[in-house]
Amino acid sequence: LLLSTKDDDNNQKLHSNFICASQGVAGLGMLSDHGEKDHGWFPHEDYKWNQNVGRGVHHWNFRNFILERMNLPTNVRPRRTKPLVILSTGSSHRSFELEPHREFLQTTFPETEVVAYNLKDWELKEQLEAVADAAIYISIAGGGTFTAMFLPKGASLVLYYTTGLEEGPARLDYDFWNNLGYLRVHWLPFVEPKKPAPPNDAVLEALVRHELQVLMQQNVDDADKDTTRREEAEA
Repeated sequence: LLLSTKDDDNNQKLHSNFICASQGVAGLGMLSDHGEKDHGWFPHEDYKWNQNVGRGVHHWNFRNFILERMNLPTNVRPRRTKPLVILSTGSSHRSFELEPHREFLQTTFPETEVVAYNLKDWELKEQLEAVADAAIYISIAGGGTFTAMFLPKGASLVLYYTTGLEEGPARLDYDFWNNLGYLRVHWLPFVEPKKPAPPNDAVLEALVRHELQVLMQQNVDDADKDTTRREEAEA
């Protein structure tokens, strides 16, 4: 139960000192994407302070806790032979058609598997299974992007955000994503509503190429560490 600390029109606190319930849980409510801020809609106010600095480890532990309860593996790194790139097509109503981007990326990077999923129509476990071993996740910033929290450590999250709005650029939930220390988070702009990013975007191509190279190096480093540990254990 989350109690509001905001005032009503008469400056009266909108909460009670008494709670009646047959069951209850008490906590800090730390796993919030933006706290008292407004999702990132109002840059002049929302970007003045951070809600989630230093909480990356808590988010990582929460991720693993949920995956374990769903009987799913908690891979530290993406372990597919062919890196999986997911485009989330239903993450926000401020959207554009991502299928051309999927086709472009699959043609440009044949060594990867590029898929487009509308995860909002999937069961929770199906969503977690889909993203838990992905290398790159591409989405329009919005509430539906939350599934990306369950990406493995070292995965890349590419978020398109809306520009050209009166309120300013909508880097929604930027505070949450930017402080999720186990992911590599990148933001790309597009103009709403009629000018989506082109599918052959040179910036997107360069970014995906770079992130795949980083992932490859991470896997090499992990293999070297495994070899060192094995040699030390046998010595």
